[in-house]
Amino acid sequence: MLFGHQDQRLGGLDQYLGAIAGRLRATAATRGLGALGLTALCLTALCVYLANRAAFSTASVVGSRMFLAIALGSVIVLALVLPLRRLAGRRAFLRAADRAERRSEAFGGRLRTWADERERARATGSAPSP
Repeated sequence: MLFGHQDQRLGGLDQYLGAIAGRLRATAATRGLGALGLTALCLTALCVYLANRAAFSTASVVGSRMFLAIALGSVIVLALVLPLRRLAGRRAFLRAADRAERRSEAFGGRLRTWADERERARATGSAPSP
């Protein structure tokens, strides 16, 4: 009976860290999409201005399209894919624990210790120690 209660408590900690990790991913995705939208808006306006000055010649339109595609692809990779990859997988709980401990010093390193122990147990295939 005692172990069942402890498992529920530790499962709650996993859920807590999972919720923080989810919020971190949502924040990274929102920032990335915001950067993508702002970049698209600004670069489209710039490309239209430059193409207009060149009387919308074929070279200016094709060049503008290529520049816009390359720039938006770069923003997608740098502002969306890389931050989300950093927050994916096993490292998500470690980053979530670090974030929670930075925001509230009352945890005193316990969340990071639990996340480290959880990863160590997952790597060895054993249960984390309470």
